[in-house]
Amino acid sequence: MRFVLLLTRGFRSVTRKTPFNGCFVAGGSLLASYALYSNRNIFNEKPFLSALCATKFAPQGSVVSETKSHALYLTIHLDPRASPQECLKSVGQIKKYVDTICPPDLRGEEDEILYGVGFGLEFYRKVNPGFESRGVSSYEYRERSGSLGKLPNTGGDIFIHAKCHEYGKLFELTQSIINNLPAGSVAKFEDVYGWVYRNGRDLSGFIDGTENPADPDERAEVAINTKTGGSYAVVQKWIHNMDLIQSTKDQTKEGWIGRTLDDSVELKKKPITSHVARMVGCKKQCLLSKSHCHVYLGFLS
Repeated sequence: MRFVLLLTRGFRSVTRKTPFNGCFVAGGSLLASYALYSNRNIFNEKPFLSALCATKFAPQGSVVSETKSHALYLTIHLDPRASPQECLKSVGQIKKYVDTICPPDLRGEEDEILYGVGFGLEFYRKVNPGFESRGVSSYEYRERSGSLGKLPNTGGDIFIHAKCHEYGKLFELTQSIINNLPAGSVAKFEDVYGWVYRNGRDLSGFIDGTENPADPDERAEVAINTKTGGSYAVVQKWIHNMDLIQSTKDQTKEGWIGRTLDDSVELKKKPITSHVARMVGCKKQCLLSKSHCHVYLGFLS
């Protein structure tokens, strides 16, 4: 799992309004956390000096905007010898990369790229020492485990979430970001591409995001910290067991989720191990049932 701090200003992009669209890729998981934060240009010579004085914040393009047909989830692990400031400066050119791929005078809603950038805790500490004194909460993700499995901490330094109706433009963006980071600074990276499936269902066939805020103001209320203008993202990657999903009766799968498959109506009687029951609280600690094929992904403030 990755817990990411997402920056609000300093990365300028087109702003629309929905939660992160999910990356569905059950058996195993890859998790970490990041933060997207700042109400001033993070990439100036002295980033993050004081970001608490503004009263109105403009979130990054990916934070509360509508889902597009395709999405990019790019996780970058930096070499320990890499210069954090030089890497920060490089990622700060993301608007230039987007403008090259989608020239501002030519792009429209059909080919625009909406994006957001987040930083892992250790990297953020290096580029913004003492951030907690400036109103940003520590967002370290602690590995969790239970009788049914584990939610490991897979780490990561820089996280990019972008979305576009054209898959190829997101691939271009990945190449621009990776190829322009300082030579030798990247230890490894993973670019995962998501897509809209069956008009908004997850790979198990259930309607995704039934309880997510639908109104733009409601999204902003849950996604943006009013004191800092920042957001926190929990990122999970699940590997679906498609053979199991396809061979399991719908009634059984509905018990896993706690909703009906066709129209996402919450079951009156649902197992305490179901997704819905666990989201509202469960006395028994239940983590990662091997048959539970759902993903939890969003922003915390």
